[in-house]
Amino acid sequence: MRHDSTEYVKRCDRCQRYKPIPNLPAEIYHPQNSPWPFMQWAIDLVGPLPPAPAKKEMMIVVTDYFTKWIEVEALSSTKEADVEQFIWRNIICRFGYPQSLVTDNGSQLEGAEGKWVDELPGVLWAYRPTKRRSTGETPFSLAYGTEAIIPPHVTVPSRTPSR
Repeated sequence: MRHDSTEYVKRCDRCQRYKPIPNLPAEIYHPQNSPWPFMQWAIDLVGPLPPAPAKKEMMIVVTDYFTKWIEVEALSSTKEADVEQFIWRNIICRFGYPQSLVTDNGSQLEGAEGKWVDELPGVLWAYRPTKRRSTGETPFSLAYGTEAIIPPHVTVPSRTPSR
């Protein structure tokens, strides 16, 4: 089993491309924080995922460092033009020009099977009004200054039937 594992890793492109480099000197830790909302974003490409309609099998995810607000979109490719268009539509046109975009240059993650593209809006809705441990606040409240009204809290007044 050890021999098979070693041989597999030797042939695996991702394993070779992103493996840790031994004896690399330690670097100074640079914490990533932001003094105000939407100034600094982390960006990551995820995939390939199981193919969805329109041959979408990748997604791009950006997270604001201050509010932990996320934006995500399914993509059929991660060409430079596709990424630029996503950043223009989902960051610049909505929140203004960020001071910086941070990427980890890491390997792309593989997702589980399913219609993940259809789930993205629901995932965003679940994430944004949920408190983050790092801030103790919700991304929604940090972005808009108020909590989101979520379905269980919505009440519709009803008229009492007259007698």
